[in-house]
Parts: sequence; C-alpha cells; structure tokens
Amino acid sequence: MKVKVIANKPDTRPRTGAQLPIEHLIGKIYEVKYYDKEDQSVTVYEESFGGDIVLNKNEYEIMKAH
Repeated sequence: MKVKVIANKPDTRPRTGAQLPIEHLIGKIYEVKYYDKEDQSVTVYEESFGGDIVLNKNEYEIMKAH
C-alpha cells in the first residue's frame, strides 16, 4: 500500500509520547511497511528521521492499495 502524507496532526493520547514535526513530509508518498488495523496507523521509512516513523490515520491518505 502507498500513502501520501497530508497533515501534521500528532496523536495526543498519553501512550503515544511526543511526535516530532512532520510538516516537511507533507506531499511525500511512501510504501507502507506495517498497517495497524486497530488504530489505522501506518509505519513507513523516512530517511530524514533515520528510520521508521508512524503516521496516524489523520496524517495520510491512501494512494494505492495492494
């Protein structure tokens, strides 16, 4: 599945911890490494963060589903 980052809307629930700003990622398209069916978050690899990042359902739109 491919997703496009559309917003910087961090998940503010206590269990999630702080999220770094992702404004510079808006408009970028990523291949999803992991999809969490429970909360609809996705994990993608982002080089500028040096690894995987998690986008919550309010921060991406699906571009292509497999």
